[in-house]
Amino acid sequence: MRSVDELPQIEPPPRPTGKPPRFLRFSLLSLLAMAALACFVAAYYGVVRRHAAAQRQVAELKATTAQQAEQIVALRAELGYLTINDRSKVHVLELPARGDREWKFRLYLPPGKKWRLCSSHGKIPAQGFEGVQHGWATLEAGEQSIEAFVHAPEGGEPVFVVRTPTGTSRGGLSKEDYEQLTNGGAHWSSAGKTLQIKSPEDDLVLLRYRTDRVETAPDGSRVLRSTSEPTFGFLLWVEAEEP
Repeated sequence: MRSVDELPQIEPPPRPTGKPPRFLRFSLLSLLAMAALACFVAAYYGVVRRHAAAQRQVAELKATTAQQAEQIVALRAELGYLTINDRSKVHVLELPARGDREWKFRLYLPPGKKWRLCSSHGKIPAQGFEGVQHGWATLEAGEQSIEAFVHAPEGGEPVFVVRTPTGTSRGGLSKEDYEQLTNGGAHWSSAGKTLQIKSPEDDLVLLRYRTDRVETAPDGSRVLRSTSEPTFGFLLWVEAEEP
């Protein structure tokens, strides 16, 4: 019979530590990191999409606003009103006239300069003002209207009339010039019925009206031809001087 000391010793099994195996712990952290990264990417992509959509909406609103602003300017111009956004620039608009050989203009002249309206009737060159005899009238800065027309009173002398806010000038027309004016052809250019915006240093021609040259054909008929040489007509322009 064996003693107790001689009996084989049985070691107890190891106690569980409460920690998962290492490979399970690493897989769980990776899964959490991937999930967080996926959420971040999805959120970032959503922000980018919303930002792009907002930018498109802003661009569409800007385009619509610009288009509406242009329409408002055009409608105001049709009613004879100026739309002035830059008060350092000259604004000019030709308004509808009542009849032939009548012109009307609306001007805005910025402050800081001396302005004058020059007018001439007689031999008008195709370009420029060189050698043109003219009169002039002082114009104030700000908005104003200018009218020019040919008036032929019954039994009286026909005249070329220019009206400004500061006064009215009249220049008599000879019988020959008036007949050429009424019975012949003409070429002209004017400020235009859309709003023009110019620098104060730019040439500002309101009207250049030139009659055609009258020639006699070999068969004796009367022929009208345009020419680059000076012909009878009217010229209106605005000049600026430093104060």
